[in-house]
Amino acid sequence: MAATDTKRTGLHNQKRGVCVFVSEVLASAAADGIATVSDGSTVCTLPDKSAIISVKLLVQTASASSDTLDVSYNGTVVANELTADATANDFYSGTVLAAGAYSATGGDIVVLDGSQPVDANFRGRLVVEYVELDKVTGEYTA
Repeated sequence: MAATDTKRTGLHNQKRGVCVFVSEVLASAAADGIATVSDGSTVCTLPDKSAIISVKLLVQTASASSDTLDVSYNGTVVANELTADATANDFYSGTVLAAGAYSATGGDIVVLDGSQPVDANFRGRLVVEYVELDKVTGEYTA
């Protein structure tokens, strides 16, 4: 009997498993196409049958002490109280809530002020890790 390649090392071109979306986020409008926390901007729209695994914030320019932001998916907060006052160039994650982290029809990722709104100096990058469930088949692609 031939050996089975259970680790799939034989081929490298597999269908996508995990997707990552990264977007710059500012406190208020400063440039076209950049999401802003103050007006609840849509950062991106995830495709149908997507499940969010994690949401992280890479702080580039810190906000004032105790400032936070929230991230919603289809109107439901899925990442609560991401720290915006953290050390620059560090990743911070809020609590990813199970409720609302999946949508059969896809939907908008929106950044919002948290319990303490971010100040005008804030600048960061939002990193959303998600899975498109219909594309995680384990099949090989040509």
